[in-house]
Amino acid sequence: MRPSTFADFSILLALWFMMFAASSQTIIMTPILPIVEEQFDVPREYLGALVSAYAVMLGLCALVTGPLSDAMGRRRILMIGTGAMCVTLFMHSFVTDFASLANS
Repeated sequence: MRPSTFADFSILLALWFMMFAASSQTIIMTPILPIVEEQFDVPREYLGALVSAYAVMLGLCALVTGPLSDAMGRRRILMIGTGAMCVTLFMHSFVTDFASLANS
């Protein structure tokens, strides 16, 4: 087994940050739902539909990106997914109502 290098550590750290960012989106969603309900004056049923739609889309994307990563390479799919997540999270800063939240 070869000794660890700084490059190996950097890659593992970057992968850990990507997993943390992706996982925190799912974990943080539940505690902020009451705040979203209050700020946007949205019925709880709509928030439940938003959570369900998020879970369904997450599952569909996993089914699509799995075979794609086999064909195109995992690094490329990780970079595309991370870039898309960054753009989407940036778009969330411009949300002014529930419709724009659901569309971002």
